[in-house]
Amino acid sequence: MIKEAPRLQEEEKKRRQGELASLSGRGISRLDPPSMIERRYNFHTTSHAPRRVLKAEKRQARLQFFVLFLTFLLAMAWIYFKVIR
Repeated sequence: MIKEAPRLQEEEKKRRQGELASLSGRGISRLDPPSMIERRYNFHTTSHAPRRVLKAEKRQARLQFFVLFLTFLLAMAWIYFKVIR
C-alpha cells in the first residue's frame, strides 16, 4: 500500500490534468459554473435591462417605511401633547 501511494498519486494528478484540459478545450471553466453566478446582482449579465426588484426587497422596504412612518407619528404626537398643550 505504501509502495503504491506515489503511483496512485501520479495517476490521480494525470487524470485531473486530463479533465482540466478537456474542460478548457470546450470553453468551460470549472471555477465559474452557472450555479454559482449571483443572479440578484448584475455582475455576470450581458443585458442592459434593469433588474427586477425581489419580493423580499419590496417587503423589507414596505416594513421600513411603516416603521419610520409610525416613529414620525409618535414623535408628532409626543410634541403635540407634551410641548404644545
